[in-house]
Parts: sequence; C-alpha cells; structure tokens
Amino acid sequence: MLSRMLLAVAFVVMLLSTGTASAGAQTAYEGNINSCSDLGAAYVDASALVTITANDGTYLSYTATTAVTAVIKGGDNYNVYPAATAGTALRSPLNGGGNVPQISHYLFCYVPNTSVPTCEDDPTMEGCQEEPTCETDPALCEEEPTCETDPALCEEEPTCADDPSMEGCDEEPCVGDDCPIDGVTETPAPEINATATPTVDATQTPAVDTDEEDDTDVGGETVTSLPDAGAGPLQGSGNPLWVLALAISVLATLGALATGHRAARR
Repeated sequence: MLSRMLLAVAFVVMLLSTGTASAGAQTAYEGNINSCSDLGAAYVDASALVTITANDGTYLSYTATTAVTAVIKGGDNYNVYPAATAGTALRSPLNGGGNVPQISHYLFCYVPNTSVPTCEDDPTMEGCQEEPTCETDPALCEEEPTCETDPALCEEEPTCADDPSMEGCDEEPCVGDDCPIDGVTETPAPEINATATPTVDATQTPAVDTDEEDDTDVGGETVTSLPDAGAGPLQGSGNPLWVLALAISVLATLGALATGHRAARR
C-alpha cells in the first residue's frame, strides 16, 4: 500500500515538473464503458494514433500524434481525461476503500476533423496556387518581336541596285524584241540545206500532153517533139524533173535518128 502511494506521488511530481496532462484533470463516471461511441456519436477509436510509454497495471502514460481523449476503466468506475497529445500516470477512479484499482481496460478516442480544409488552412493544397501573371512570371507576357524591337526581322533582300557586285548583277540587260520572255522556252527552227538536190526517180517518164504533140517523121520513124517548155507541170528550166525529162527526150530522139540512118543505108 505504501509503495503504491509513493508511486502515485512520484507521478504527480513528474506531472508538475513537465506540465503534461495526467491524474487530477480527469472526470470520474460510474459504471462501465466499452466503446468510444459511449462518449458521443462523433467519437471514434484513436488507438492507432497512440503509443503507450508506460503501464504498470495501475498507472498508464502515452503519447499521440493528435489530441486524444483517454478513458481508464478499473473497478466499478472509469475516468475520462481531456484530449491531449500526451498523458502521464493516468488511472481509474478510487474504489470504496480509497485505493486505486487495477486497470481493467482503456480507450483512446477522438473526434475527427470532418471540415474541408481551405487554401488558408493549407496553401500548398492542389488548386491553391494562384495562376501565374505577368507580374509573377514576366515571360508569359513577352510580346512577339516586331520590326521596331528587332529590325533584323524586316531587312529586305538586297538588289543589284544596292550591291552591283552581287552574282548575276554584271550582265547587260536585254533590250528589244529578241529578248527572251520569262516562262517561254524558244524552239530553234530546223536548218535547211539550200545546196541539197532532190532525189529523182530516173525510171519515171514525165507526162506529156498528147494534144500538143508535134510528130515528125525522121528516117521512117516517128519522133515526138517535146512539149513547150512554158506549158505543163514540168515547165521552167529550174525544175529538176523538167531537166530530166528533157534529157530522156533528147536521148530518145538521138536513138531514133540513129536507127533511121541505118535503115536508109540498107
């Protein structure tokens, strides 16, 4: 009995020296409690958020990642401690003999925060960052370069007038009707050989108009004289066919004369 009292005094001294919530801040209730919902509909189990740092069966200490309400049951009653992130020397209510009974079971409960956080609560949340502006990001508002801001963009192509030494600028300009027309390709005219002589078939006999024939009896042979050089399709001494026809007629006449002469001698 004395040892328990000394232990309780030691816990109280530690509490006063550290300021951690512990025995003395609790509220005692008669009866039993088995669930956090017995404290209220909003309370849920928080044991996963709690680490037990000491428990000798009568006194219990803990730490938590969030403020939790500790419930210590022992004997016929139970103590409820205010929500805190740590507790030291927590116990159940004194029994009828004024003693601290053994802990039968304990609960850690809390009311979760169901409110929706806002950007004021957590500025790093998605959607809480402001859209960049020209003030926060000047690169967004850079204007497209113009001739005024970048004169190189509007430099004109140099011409022969600007730089006569450029390639193609030393050619004399074409003046007159013989200048080529852009987009038109000239086709050279075929060459004509003025000295060429047309080919004539020597086997062909020129046609002679029978109406104008002048038959002459030479040595018993009838010789047909040539038509007038000025008539017919072979007219003109410049016609090669006419020349050929003349030559054939002369040969024929000479042959007839020779035949008539031989006949006369017989």
